[in-house]
Amino acid sequence: MLDERLLRAFKAVAEELHFGRAAQRLHMSQPPLSLSIRQLEEQFGTALFIRTTRSVQLTSAGAQLLRSLPDIEQAHQQAITAVQQAASGLSGELSVALTPSATYTSIPRALRAFRAQYPQVHLDLREMNSRHMAPLLLSGQLDLALARPLITSTALHSRPIYHEPLVFCVPHGHPLALREAVTVAQIRDSDLIGYSATESVYFHDLLLELLGPDAERPRTGLRTIIPTILLLVDSGFGTAVVPQSLSRLRSESLSYVPIADDQGLRARLSAIHRAGETTPALQGFLHLLEHAL
Repeated sequence: MLDERLLRAFKAVAEELHFGRAAQRLHMSQPPLSLSIRQLEEQFGTALFIRTTRSVQLTSAGAQLLRSLPDIEQAHQQAITAVQQAASGLSGELSVALTPSATYTSIPRALRAFRAQYPQVHLDLREMNSRHMAPLLLSGQLDLALARPLITSTALHSRPIYHEPLVFCVPHGHPLALREAVTVAQIRDSDLIGYSATESVYFHDLLLELLGPDAERPRTGLRTIIPTILLLVDSGFGTAVVPQSLSRLRSESLSYVPIADDQGLRARLSAIHRAGETTPALQGFLHLLEHAL
């Protein structure tokens, strides 16, 4: 970037076309002013002035630089502003990954609030399975993960941000659809659809914990992920246990029944970032999350 001091010297000489008057205008002696002009000419690799004993004139390159000065000064100020905004968290980029099931919580409310309060920060959102997030966080490709609490690393800091009960999902018309609540025993006796042990590890383990150690494997034999599990229930393949936040989906054809004896079991969501990471944009987003969820 061009030295602002050298540009001020050039502007004074170009407008005065006299080194003595330009030096007086800048409250400096003439030799340092002449040195500044030579330094600027060396940077451009061309003469900016034609100097004689009687006059000073702009070369074609000097005239072009004079015409370009307003744009250069504006770009210089924009660069300063951009750096200051980035340092204060008012600009830059924040890369956030979220697990698909998290999109049905109140996280969109936090995203809207962040965009309103930090309009110059580019929010890079990525949807992915929780188990894929840790390597990206550690390598610096992600700033924040909104994930199920599966990630464990001393290099990462995790804080719980949200928890919700599980509900029993059945089609309208199912014998249990209109119940005020169901029991775990009734869920066991249903045509339950399970979760994939590889692609939906968290909910696979959570369902097993709910059903108990002596429970039989889900009788349908189906293993899937969220939100595909709702499609299978809606298509008549069986029943499911899902987080309560999913109950806003397919409500015209599916019923979501509370589980009476869930023993306080909850689906949990954590905000995970690199330990010691304290960028203003990240802290601002975490603050908004706490108020939205």
